[in-house]
Amino acid sequence: MNSFWKLILGLLAVIVILSIFTKATDEEKEVMKKTEQKVNLLQEIEDYIERGNLLFAQNILDTLDVSDSIRSVYLEKIEFEKERIKEVREAVEKAKKRLSGLRSKKDEFNNVTWYRDRSSTTYTNRSDIFLYFGIENGAKLLPLRFRIQYYGDDWLFMQGVTFLIDGETFDYNPGSWERDNDAKIWEWNDSAINPNSMKIIEKLINSKSAKIRFKGRKYYDDKVITSRQIDAVKNVFEIYQSLEKGMPK
Repeated sequence: MNSFWKLILGLLAVIVILSIFTKATDEEKEVMKKTEQKVNLLQEIEDYIERGNLLFAQNILDTLDVSDSIRSVYLEKIEFEKERIKEVREAVEKAKKRLSGLRSKKDEFNNVTWYRDRSSTTYTNRSDIFLYFGIENGAKLLPLRFRIQYYGDDWLFMQGVTFLIDGETFDYNPGSWERDNDAKIWEWNDSAINPNSMKIIEKLINSKSAKIRFKGRKYYDDKVITSRQIDAVKNVFEIYQSLEKGMPK
């Protein structure tokens, strides 16, 4: 048990013991009041540190009458959080610089800029899988999205897909599929990342070989997921993860 929790338990014990006596003296009541205030202030410090409001946490700690060992514990927590925030900000700035390497498209009506890897298709005229995301008003990070699209000569009437990644299979059925046709057929799904697709993506970006089976009502079509496609997914995923640490969602 660390020093902080020993202090808290000790303070709470004082409150309990003193509260047992119905005829507490004025001095005892004052001790109870100060003890409760100290417990509340310690909790405030914890909350401020957790939210990253380190200046407020430091100010409360400076005015609080606690032992040197307890003060040292909180000073270490504050310094650790300062360093963590610094590292996050540096990562976010690097990620923002990498945004210029992505393909972007501005939606002026909704004030959203959409980003995808430059190698990922912008149309439905080829089979592809890729990640993309948007930033709203230049500040709000929108959910990461996973797009899967089939392009071919024959209708599949897609029911889902199966990934074969380094010999391991993963089924993925995101729900409804959209479709259209001209001289060719295209069917696609565009969904926000969920726990199932996240697992597939994490496996994919670390894979040596991968394939995808587009599964229709009666027929299917198998495609190799190229190293270029894997690199594109990894690139966008890494940038998004870095941005996610420091941007509001």
